[in-house]
Amino acid sequence: MNLNLIMSSAFSLKTIYQLRKTSLSLTILISLVIGVLHFTPHTLAFFSLEPYIRHMEQIWQITPKMQENLIQILPSQCFIQDFHLSCDEVMIFYINADFGILVNHKDIELQNGLIFMADYFIFVGNGIRKEFSYYYLEGLDFQYLQNDSHGYNVLMNRSAYALRRIWIIPFIFGSYLTGIVSYLGYIVTVSALSMLLKFGHTSFLKYKEVLNILVFSSIPIVVVMILIGFIIPAFTTLFFNLATPIVAWFVYKKYVIPDLEKTTNQTKELAKGSQG
Repeated sequence: MNLNLIMSSAFSLKTIYQLRKTSLSLTILISLVIGVLHFTPHTLAFFSLEPYIRHMEQIWQITPKMQENLIQILPSQCFIQDFHLSCDEVMIFYINADFGILVNHKDIELQNGLIFMADYFIFVGNGIRKEFSYYYLEGLDFQYLQNDSHGYNVLMNRSAYALRRIWIIPFIFGSYLTGIVSYLGYIVTVSALSMLLKFGHTSFLKYKEVLNILVFSSIPIVVVMILIGFIIPAFTTLFFNLATPIVAWFVYKKYVIPDLEKTTNQTKELAKGSQG
């Protein structure tokens, strides 16, 4: 299959129609690529800190009151300098039975919270522990956090830098896997519905042809998505799911239906000729 022909389908309804007989193996390959591309605007969000902060809060099930308490129970005399915690004392602060802040103490029962040791800190979520260098919290003064109205956000942002390092790969992989699976399910379902409707014709295209038209109708939409997705990523999936069938409908109206009508008329003329 000519690569230039596939790429030109981004700008030509006729090319989309011409590609309806593309081999199934190539269609699957292109579908995987589209599945990745159409989820790229969402996936780019994982390079920011916000998803990791939300993920921490979901794991901890932290409430606004807990946010305030978390900052206030930090030992005010402690600070982090030269990648080292200034505190030498053992301190244990629990907000509730499952969430706590520990200093120089590794409580094996702690399910959620933060543990500050001399040379590293530990994020604890649902009993799972992740250890990090103080590189991400360097210069942090706990008393300053308590006096700052945005102290909780400062602590979470700094912690999110550390967590992003270990979570970004599985988050991106999960996002793209979701994009691929959802797209494959989408094209299979919409193609099946098109076969059922048949646009009022008793005869219709083969399922593979319908599938190919929908897949290649996705290409111009993906191009537009990549352009606008950086500005308004929240609406890209909705736009994609609505716009792709519209492009396919124009292909049906301009090329598929006229060809079906032509074939039907030829069949009728042949039938009349054989009867005569």
